[in-house]
Amino acid sequence: MAERTKIQKIAFVVVLTLFVYSCANQLPPGGGDIDRTPPEIVSVYPSDQTINFSDRYIEIEFSEYVNKRSVQESIFISPNIPQRLEYDWSGRYLEIILPDSLKENTTYTVTIGTDVEDINNRNKMAKAFTFAFSTGDKIDVGTITGTVFDPNPIGTMIFAYKVLSDTLNPIKQKPDYITQCGSDGSYRLTGLSDGLYRVFAVKDEFRNFLYDPSQDQFGVPHTEVILSEPDSLFTYLNFQLQIEDTTNPRVFGLTMTDANHLLIEFNEPVDSTLISNDNFFIYDSTNQRRTSIDYFFKGKTKKKNFLLAFSDSLYESDQLYLISHNILDKSGNMLEYEITSFVRNDKPDTTQPELLTLKEQFPNKKVDYINGYVILNYSDGFDFKVLQNAIKVIDNRKDEVANELVKIDDATFYITFPSLRPNSDYEIKIDNKFLIDAAGNFIDSVFTYKFSTINNLDFSGISGKVIADDAMNIVVLAKNINDDKLTYKQNTRNFKFDRVFPGKYLLIVFDDKNENLEYDKGMIHPFEPSEQFVFYPDTLELKPRWPVGDITIKIE
Repeated sequence: MAERTKIQKIAFVVVLTLFVYSCANQLPPGGGDIDRTPPEIVSVYPSDQTINFSDRYIEIEFSEYVNKRSVQESIFISPNIPQRLEYDWSGRYLEIILPDSLKENTTYTVTIGTDVEDINNRNKMAKAFTFAFSTGDKIDVGTITGTVFDPNPIGTMIFAYKVLSDTLNPIKQKPDYITQCGSDGSYRLTGLSDGLYRVFAVKDEFRNFLYDPSQDQFGVPHTEVILSEPDSLFTYLNFQLQIEDTTNPRVFGLTMTDANHLLIEFNEPVDSTLISNDNFFIYDSTNQRRTSIDYFFKGKTKKKNFLLAFSDSLYESDQLYLISHNILDKSGNMLEYEITSFVRNDKPDTTQPELLTLKEQFPNKKVDYINGYVILNYSDGFDFKVLQNAIKVIDNRKDEVANELVKIDDATFYITFPSLRPNSDYEIKIDNKFLIDAAGNFIDSVFTYKFSTINNLDFSGISGKVIADDAMNIVVLAKNINDDKLTYKQNTRNFKFDRVFPGKYLLIVFDDKNENLEYDKGMIHPFEPSEQFVFYPDTLELKPRWPVGDITIKIE
């Protein structure tokens, strides 16, 4: 009997232990489908548009268990409450304790942003949730809506500032109202009082509610917004994101890889078309000797790296320096003058220059018969002036074809064809013995490449009209989503693109105020508005011989 009682007690303890353990560890069950459902807001207190609110707490119910920290970092109350908020959790319910000093007769907007994550699979909310309440008998109803157009807009902050003076500076001043974009880029600012507003889209990397140049991507509106009681809704305040580059380029690393080459690394990507060998020279302070750089090129290097080649031998010295001057980055920032030391390497360069890549204008070795081209990239630099003697282009009748060479850097160039016959075969021959690198290496062979031209039946087309104010200077862009080179542009309201290579395209229309045929994205500070734009809502899938027409785009 005693033994039986003992067994029952042990069984009871085991069951109780398992029960307690299961309650203490609320983990998702193993196996089954992966949870991809984003968390949602089920209910809030006070309800949206509540007036005469006097309680000192807010309640939020979520559809599932969420990461507490992600929630607390994603709650924005506008106007800002300077006092610290308290958070009290109970399962899926959150109670926010408010201070005792809410402003009288004020509309408060509460936004739960899209960085809220669930516990199960770290799914984020698909779009921000906003509700408003007032401590008075009236709710401010001003509303601004729009979209951030970006490949990854989710989490982008929308900062709204009430413009009270000309001193507004988002670098130093926090916004009066905040919301966040959803996964589709859309946003909605509500509960705004009457007045003049300046709104920006900011990817706030430091979560300090300030714009940090060179760190935060940002979008600028095409206009400031005036809200008033009879006109309290402003729609289609859209943004395109950019990054402000305020950093001057500088040399980050320098290595002599052999007796004729220096590998140079910059602190940021630079455009080799803005730089040449004339921007560099070597100085040997021991022997008081200056050595010129013969070639500057990309070759087969990493994103921020380039190669410098020189034919003169360097004397043995422990004081060798590369002088870099007047180096421009893609934003126009300049490295004026920099001295960088390096160690001499007397290893001979015996590597013959080779063709690294050959890029056709279109896939499958296809080139347009009007202004066609191919791009060749070699492993080493050489004298561009000898190329014309090295290259010959012939047709299928063995007749020589006119071509022009366009230099990109000392190892990369275009071969362009002003006029070819449609639907015909051609051949490029390059006599490699003319391509001599700085060390005198070359390949004694002839490179041959065959390509074909497309014909009109290979093309598609796009046509339509833009409805806009008479004062607008309309530019229409048709942009291939997979290849930036396939971009077509017209400065007209009645557009017709006849020779469009098949593929998927976006249509973008903008008001080109400064008539430079480029979309200008504006600046946050000092404030420069962007140019107004609109995206056609559908992606166009163009097929050969099947143009898409009768498109109407409205910009207002």
